[in-house]
Amino acid sequence: MMQDVKFGLRMMARSPLVTGIAVMSLALGITANATMFSILNSFLFEPLPYGEPDRLVLLRSLVEGEPMELAGGVSVANYRDLVEGARSIESSTVYTLERANLTGLDAPEQLSVVVATPSLLDVLGVAPALGRGFRAEEGVEGNGRVLVLEHDYWQARFLGDRDVLGRSVTLDGEAYTIVGVMPESFDMIPANVHAFRPSDFDDLVDQRESRAMIAFVRLRDGATPDQLRSELDGPAQRLRDLYPEANRRLEFPVETLSEFFPGPTDTQLLKVLTAVTLFGLLIACANVANLLLGRAEERQREIAVRTAMGAGNHRIIRQMLTESVVMATAAGVLGTVLSVWTVRWLSGAMPPELPAAMTPELDPEVLGATLLVSMLAGIVFGLAPAVHAVAGNLRESLGNGARGGTAGLARLLVNNGFELEGVDEVVEQGVRVGFLPVGASRVHA
Repeated sequence: MMQDVKFGLRMMARSPLVTGIAVMSLALGITANATMFSILNSFLFEPLPYGEPDRLVLLRSLVEGEPMELAGGVSVANYRDLVEGARSIESSTVYTLERANLTGLDAPEQLSVVVATPSLLDVLGVAPALGRGFRAEEGVEGNGRVLVLEHDYWQARFLGDRDVLGRSVTLDGEAYTIVGVMPESFDMIPANVHAFRPSDFDDLVDQRESRAMIAFVRLRDGATPDQLRSELDGPAQRLRDLYPEANRRLEFPVETLSEFFPGPTDTQLLKVLTAVTLFGLLIACANVANLLLGRAEERQREIAVRTAMGAGNHRIIRQMLTESVVMATAAGVLGTVLSVWTVRWLSGAMPPELPAAMTPELDPEVLGATLLVSMLAGIVFGLAPAVHAVAGNLRESLGNGARGGTAGLARLLVNNGFELEGVDEVVEQGVRVGFLPVGASRVHA
């Protein structure tokens, strides 16, 4: 195998133009696929940093007949009526986002704050990395003057100071005490938040027509989303009957976290784009195969000599495929380098609301998939030239007019200034396997 690899490298060096075009074409195709693999992996296969995310379910509201993409949030009053008495729910939370002005530090700034019921972190299955979360009584208006900081904001504004706990800051003129810092891996939906504070939302219970609150529930162990849907049918009908003005034609669909984010439309789009990039790689392989077919025509004399010396078709095909895989490996290395730059650029272009878990990155799974694609590409575009090389006519390749055999080949070698591509390696192999005597020359071959 190492002999075949070395020979393949020498053959690539002898045709720099063909090699360069082939490697660059494949590298671009591999770059596109590696980038799409990283996006597909981060969006569909990388779980969000929540405890047992398959048990998290989102409650939404939707006007009857509208597509799911238009579904909104729920009102506080509807949320309370829906989750009350549902046996399949272990815990639930409702939250919203607000903009708040922070003062009391060296410079004022505006923060994005998650205002949630105190059960938020319990429902998401995440505990603060520093300090504590919210207590149940802190949701009562006047008691909930506590803050939990998002990790990146804690690092940027407080320089990762662990003594930040107990520190007082001012939000919209009210004093709040910092009681915790979230883990670095944690991201909210949406992700561009700075802090969290508790509330029971009692002041919003009269706004039943509102659809601005985000509601999550955690299912009991063993419960299914279908069970929750059936349990909510009755309460949903009662809400439509009791409050027709606010809930007329309103449905309350249940979505798992994976169904909600990234969503069926985004999922289908990602799959289509992945298929397109794979098809593009196949086109690149076809183009490279055409290049190598042309080079295989030029190597017919070399293949004929190897065959005359006793090399079987399988040996020739193995050599040609090894050369193709070596070329594909070089393209894979270049494609990976280009992918690093592409994925970094793409990650920086992602919207700030996207959780970090869904930011594309070249993790080991993506690199492994890229390596596999490179190897398969080498086999795909190398198979046709390899089969074509052994399918040629031995007499036509070796002969000189009507006269064949080693004499005609020797004259051909001398008359062409020993231009037979790869003949030195052929001689070396002939000596090694015993077809030629030690010290054999090109003319001996």
